[in-house]
Amino acid sequence: MAEIFEMYFQNVGYIILVCAVILLLLTRYRKKEVTHLLFVCGIILILFLNPVVIYLVCSLKGAVTGRYVRIFWLFPFTIGIAYVGVQLLDKRKLWVRAIMIAAIVVILWGTGGPVLKKYIAPSNYYKMDSEIIEIADKIETYEDAPYALATVYVSTNIRQYDANIRLVFGRENINPEVQDLYDMLYSTAAGYFSYDELYYIGIRSAEIGVNTIVLAKHQVQCTALETLGYERVDETEGYYIFDKRQM
Repeated sequence: MAEIFEMYFQNVGYIILVCAVILLLLTRYRKKEVTHLLFVCGIILILFLNPVVIYLVCSLKGAVTGRYVRIFWLFPFTIGIAYVGVQLLDKRKLWVRAIMIAAIVVILWGTGGPVLKKYIAPSNYYKMDSEIIEIADKIETYEDAPYALATVYVSTNIRQYDANIRLVFGRENINPEVQDLYDMLYSTAAGYFSYDELYYIGIRSAEIGVNTIVLAKHQVQCTALETLGYERVDETEGYYIFDKRQM
């Protein structure tokens, strides 16, 4: 769930929405159909989110475990949102419905804004997030032979767009020598790096010859990297780009 939160819902609104829907289902709307609804959602979770099924899916060639798990976690919750939404609007006056629908639109726009903002951007031939293209183009302006350490999401997509940028890692088949960096960036996708963690990332990056570091804005304060020679040279809407100074 950390990846979902980091990539799509970069504020607390989504978490509040999740909690509100679950609370309403368990308290106010405890009718017979709700019991059936929760039962169906539970069956879905039990059938698809268990070690045996996940193992079988993982063993399939080309399987992406994280994506599989996220799909089946979100599916029952989508049913819950739909049911609560219908119950909130049921048997209310027209003007009340209009106000409530407007409020729901505002809430969804506020919690899902980053998705809309990124993917309603002018289309491109690469069919990917426009911000990824912007990051790759900016990296190329600072290094003739860029070797980049970036968040897992950025790395996975940059490699499809720009083969000139050498990446520390992509999605899978991680070199054991950089497994520690991969684990840190993956586990902190929705979190914040402490000074010591950033300092470690900078030290390890320098050791393996990285000249460019790309991290999400909510993850970093710059001092730790700057002390190691990585200067913040550019940024996009959601990311900072650090380049290694010649020292």
